[in-house]
Amino acid sequence: MKPHPVFRRITALILSLCLLLSLAACGSGSAQVQAGNLLEGIKAAGAKGKAADSGFTSSQYAFAADLMKGTYKKDCNCLVSPLSVVLALAMTANGASGETLTQMLDVIGGGMALEDLNAYLYQYMKDLPTNDKVKMHIADSIWLNDREDFTVRNEFLSACAGWYDASVYKLPFDDSAVKEINGWVSKNTDGMIKKIVESIGPNDRMMLLNAICFDAKWLLSFNGSPEAAFTRADGEKEKAAMMYSLEGEYYEGDGYVGFSKLNSAFHDTFGYNSLLHNTTEYLGYVGAIFPLFFFCMGIYQLFKRKSIKKVDSCIYAAGVFYVVLIIVYELFEKLAINCRPVIIDNIIEPSYPSSHTFLTITFCLSTVLLNTLAYKKYSWAKPMNICAIILAIAIPIGRLFSGVHWLTDIFGGVLIAMTLVYAFESALLKLRRLTNK
Repeated sequence: MKPHPVFRRITALILSLCLLLSLAACGSGSAQVQAGNLLEGIKAAGAKGKAADSGFTSSQYAFAADLMKGTYKKDCNCLVSPLSVVLALAMTANGASGETLTQMLDVIGGGMALEDLNAYLYQYMKDLPTNDKVKMHIADSIWLNDREDFTVRNEFLSACAGWYDASVYKLPFDDSAVKEINGWVSKNTDGMIKKIVESIGPNDRMMLLNAICFDAKWLLSFNGSPEAAFTRADGEKEKAAMMYSLEGEYYEGDGYVGFSKLNSAFHDTFGYNSLLHNTTEYLGYVGAIFPLFFFCMGIYQLFKRKSIKKVDSCIYAAGVFYVVLIIVYELFEKLAINCRPVIIDNIIEPSYPSSHTFLTITFCLSTVLLNTLAYKKYSWAKPMNICAIILAIAIPIGRLFSGVHWLTDIFGGVLIAMTLVYAFESALLKLRRLTNK
């Protein structure tokens, strides 16, 4: 879509006549405007709104696209509100005529009549939501230099009052005007912006200000602002604070209910327990001692028996099994099926399956299998099995009630671990049969 040929001229008009504010706060301040309001005693034009249709919507989309392209600057962050610009120029259009009015309507209204544009915008502002949770307010004002050689027609003032509920002030454009204008800005932005004008000259004729104030609660609240990788336009990545929320949908009907609802209900009931979280976090590392033990046993056998072929075949099987565990673990870390219900250390982490549950069960039960099938005669086998079984039960339960995982994360970890353990058992039994032969 190419910008309208007169777009640059309209942009120049914006820069010369308008100071546009697009804000994220609203309310009232203590500053009071002392300048006289020219609309006092002026009868507002009768306004009858017109509901937005495809013609109006298309014209505004086109204008917004052209505005964004016209104001874009490389390596520069720029926030522009198309609605602010449209409202400002639409009010200005009510004081224009001839070719100037035609060009303005072509740009901001797609060529529609001024009366239609006024009616569309009037209805749009009238329909903006305002309730306990959402407040959308627009304030407009026109500031005129109090000069004998510059007058404003009552028809223009009446149109601004009737269609746009604007205030029009007339005062000398000197240092006091700067204070008045900044006071109006502060009042209509709840003090969020205290100064918009640094200076104003006596040869300036008119200044138009628009403030869109928006204050609303999120329909679904965010759960903190953890840091995560943000990819810039040039492809580089950097850490940035992200808004984070947990949302889910579930299926429910006669005799069944989706897992998402079960997850939420369980987490809401038990919440987060930092003691269980930290305890199971460290106990999970204890389970890694078991594969390390068998690794050391294999090294010992290699040096003592002086042949790699004389190392127990079940040690090699265990080594392959642990490599498979690492691959499966990394796979789920990359997939990131869902995220934890709580943010730990301000970092969003994958949650399915529970890696502590998954790894602890596989480490512990594979140890029990190895000791039972190959090393039962050794005195250390039985106490090691007891410790492994206790750990394999304690870690999943502790992680379940710690609140750091969803209910299905724990069950998923258990199911995946048991599947791998059963596969390992089958491999050991087959290996033993082959060895016996």
